[in-house]
Amino acid sequence: MNRTRLLFVVIISSAVLVIVGTLAWRMLTDTPGDAGLTIARPESLTIRVLTALPVEPWIRAAAEDFNAGTHTVDGVPIEVAQVPVVIFTIAFGQDADEQLLQNIARLGGGQFRRADETDIKELYRIISTYF
Repeated sequence: MNRTRLLFVVIISSAVLVIVGTLAWRMLTDTPGDAGLTIARPESLTIRVLTALPVEPWIRAAAEDFNAGTHTVDGVPIEVAQVPVVIFTIAFGQDADEQLLQNIARLGGGQFRRADETDIKELYRIISTYF
């Protein structure tokens, strides 16, 4: 679980650094607001973190703690939003690591299935009914 926490912190920190770097670059180069790939200044910034279901309590707590603070970049408030996802896995072919795929699906709140060329379309149709 410590590795997962570290990954979470690295992702959030990277996103904040990209935002800060972009804003600093614009200020240092006097880039006009309507130049190139720039966008209008947002009223707030939301960092969306994809999380497998069920969402770990510490992830929820970390996001709530971050949002409870006053974090801004150049006066623009930043918040973290969790986006829960369900992970389905499909073993396709003889060399598929079924144990690994079963574990990923279990941890991601989804399902594991095995498929071959004849039933892959039907399997995708079944999975799409979950959304």
